[in-house]
Amino acid sequence: MSSTNCFLSPKFDDIIPILGIASSTLLIFVCLPFNRTMYLFPGILSLIACMIWFGMRKKAFYNQYARLSFSTGIILNSLYFIFFSLSILSIYFRPDLYERPLLYFILMSLIVGVMALRIFCNNISNSLFIFQTILIGISISWSQLLIFPSVLGVDPWYHQFLTLIILNTHFIPDGYNYSQLPLFHILITLTSLITGLDYKFATMFSVSLSQIICNVLFIFLLGKFLFNDRIGLLASLLLIVANYHIYMSYWSIPNSFGVIFVLFLLYLLSKVKMYDPILISIISILLMVDIILTHTIVSIFTAIILTFYWFGNSVCNILYSKKYSPITVNYSILFTVSMFAWWSFASGHLGIFSNFLKWGFSMDIFATAPMELISENIVTVPFSERLFNQASIFLFFALSFVGCFYMMSKRYGNHNTFNFAFIGLTPLFLGFFSLISGHTIVESRWWYFAQLLLSIPLALSLTLITSYVKQKYLSSGLFFFLVVFMSFFLIMNPFANTDNHMFSPNSSITHALTASELQAAKTTSIIWEGTIKTDEYYAGTQQYYASTQQYKYNFENFSYEISQKDPNKLQNKLVLIRKEVIGKLFKLFSYIVRLDYDPRILLDEHGFSQIYDCGSVGGYLKV
Repeated sequence: MSSTNCFLSPKFDDIIPILGIASSTLLIFVCLPFNRTMYLFPGILSLIACMIWFGMRKKAFYNQYARLSFSTGIILNSLYFIFFSLSILSIYFRPDLYERPLLYFILMSLIVGVMALRIFCNNISNSLFIFQTILIGISISWSQLLIFPSVLGVDPWYHQFLTLIILNTHFIPDGYNYSQLPLFHILITLTSLITGLDYKFATMFSVSLSQIICNVLFIFLLGKFLFNDRIGLLASLLLIVANYHIYMSYWSIPNSFGVIFVLFLLYLLSKVKMYDPILISIISILLMVDIILTHTIVSIFTAIILTFYWFGNSVCNILYSKKYSPITVNYSILFTVSMFAWWSFASGHLGIFSNFLKWGFSMDIFATAPMELISENIVTVPFSERLFNQASIFLFFALSFVGCFYMMSKRYGNHNTFNFAFIGLTPLFLGFFSLISGHTIVESRWWYFAQLLLSIPLALSLTLITSYVKQKYLSSGLFFFLVVFMSFFLIMNPFANTDNHMFSPNSSITHALTASELQAAKTTSIIWEGTIKTDEYYAGTQQYYASTQQYKYNFENFSYEISQKDPNKLQNKLVLIRKEVIGKLFKLFSYIVRLDYDPRILLDEHGFSQIYDCGSVGGYLKV
């Protein structure tokens, strides 16, 4: 790609990495006095990334990668199908019914590495590569959905509850948080009506599938627009194994679905608008309406990136040279005004947003109990495990800085690359600095946005770094190792992996219910008409499920009674103890804890009798 002479100062390429080095060093020194050891790691990685770019900034060419032969491409393509078949067999013959084996994650990481090498083959087919990338995304996300009989996560139970109401009543009910943001639920409802599938499979074949396909396609198209086909293909491949993208692909919620429209909007405004500005402007407005009707956080994200894209382009115009901007301030104003108008006069979310502003985005908003009640049971996570959980995320973002520096540089960049790097870094900084400052803006959502936009700079970074090595096979080997290493840690991350806790035994829990636990909820609701007390996840999911079933569920959370070790308050209530909470991690007041005692023994000592036992769930009663 030819560079444009839009930057005024020849020292601009030196200033940006120096500022990055200074910022990374400052982050390290800020975290040292406050005993935030984990945050030293992103500071160190960012510092290394800035130093790498500072050293290679004068000789960085992403198109000087090692070319692989036609026969090598055939071998790599064959390895893809062999490893993919073995990964399916590893799940089919898994030793644990509700857990994917370690072999599956190893095979998927190797598949990603093989696919990455195929990008540099002479006989690469874009359509085949994209199709195989989509298959990888489906396998990683749906494999954990299919080994459990119900939906995964917490929020999906609520969205299932609301969707089933729409299906049963044939209209959108009033009084719910998403009554005026119904696009997500309408799509699943239509899919269920047309196909006859239940909520879980209707969601998989509508929201989850469209999210995987559209994100891969639009990231490829944006990468191709900014650079070339190979950068676009690699960016889509890296995105499909990004831990938050996997998380949002199986934990289907409106937040993740709405991003499809954002990427579509960015591509239309940046690439297609120049061919038919009137038609594209009309389509863009329709996409903005879809975004507003899907989720509030996605709407805020869209307003921010539209504003920052215009702001970044304005900075380029003022400091360097005047050039056409596809995203003007009019789009930002139109969208922001429409968003706040809908929140004010229709959905009522402006009041919720104002409360968050009033509370200062404090993390205490989500605290539901005094810390002293459960402090002795909160699990201490070893540093090595926390490092394993965070290493891939920090590496993903830190390496992308090299690509961002390239995209913003005088020698190699232009207005489009500068602006895309700028808006990609924005959600990352918002999420990260809110976290280290002790505030919350639901960081996981913003890091998901950041991984979407920074997948292109990351693909560019890996290509730049490995192409800097002149030896063909050494360059290809380093590239393969980096991709496989990063992919394995991303796929095994607790956000991306809800079932296998081999490397995260003290920090991750299974947000899913087994067939036996679901049946236990139905059975006990039939034999007991009173209140049923159980753990937070079991009670919350079944309480939502209750409103759409013929059974009279009356589940409540027993967090207070269990934390205070006072089962006398549970008298005349049926207490359900899942096997999953005995000596294992589970949620108590939204905290991950491990009890230092067996609640079954405590209940027995206080005169409770066991009246139900199905192996996975025990029922206890004292009248």
